[in-house]
Amino acid sequence: MITGFFCFQILQVEVNRHGTSVEALNEMFQSQKKKHKESKLKQLNKLWVEVMERSDKRKEELKSVFIMIAKDFERWELGMIKRLDSGELVTSDILVFEEKLQVSCTRF
Repeated sequence: MITGFFCFQILQVEVNRHGTSVEALNEMFQSQKKKHKESKLKQLNKLWVEVMERSDKRKEELKSVFIMIAKDFERWELGMIKRLDSGELVTSDILVFEEKLQVSCTRF
């Protein structure tokens, strides 16, 4: 019985001695998990910034296209008003502008 108790004490000392190593490994693992999560979060944030930049760029492109189409329409409209005032308005002119508008819209 004494030898059994003595063996138990030796085993307990060994278990206790390795317990700190296990705790250290657990802490290291938790730290690595945290770093991995932070890395994933950084990747996600970087991707989000890229998406926002692309979105802003596309918004500016569409805005400039809209302005270009609006200016073309304004030029056409002023020409049509002048032609209407002078009595020169032709239905084919309206159809030509409509066709040009559809072509420029399909490019974007």
